[in-house]
Amino acid sequence: MTQAVARGHTVKAVVRSSSYQAPPGVEVIRGDLTDAGFLTRAIQGADAVISALGLRMPGIAPLARPEVPDFLTRATPALVAAMKEAGVRRLLAISAGGVGDSEATASCVEKPRSDFLQAPRGSKSPSPLEWSVQDPATQSVDSKRSGEGLRA
Repeated sequence: MTQAVARGHTVKAVVRSSSYQAPPGVEVIRGDLTDAGFLTRAIQGADAVISALGLRMPGIAPLARPEVPDFLTRATPALVAAMKEAGVRRLLAISAGGVGDSEATASCVEKPRSDFLQAPRGSKSPSPLEWSVQDPATQSVDSKRSGEGLRA
């Protein structure tokens, strides 16, 4: 975010946490990330969305469990719907798994993201969004390389 601001971009951080502190020059918008209406208003006028949606996992692995297990199941389709409504076509999502080649080994926590970031095999309808998923733990998947689209 700091680099984007330094390069003259307008940057908004749309967050659910009331304690989040953004770097200088970043506008913070707090709200319900599962509410498509809220998200539509928050991203209106944006050129792109960078999503780091994730689960809060309090505790120490392997005992950690998500605070809200269905968060991605509700937030991902809300974000896709908001992007379509706001006319924002570009999405970069940061993921820890469950997309592309890691789909087969995805946990029940990661699976919802996979379900919404990949069109069903054999789908003839083009994706309304240009998307890329960057998985820092393994590899990246993107719609141009894989030929799979994003569906709502």
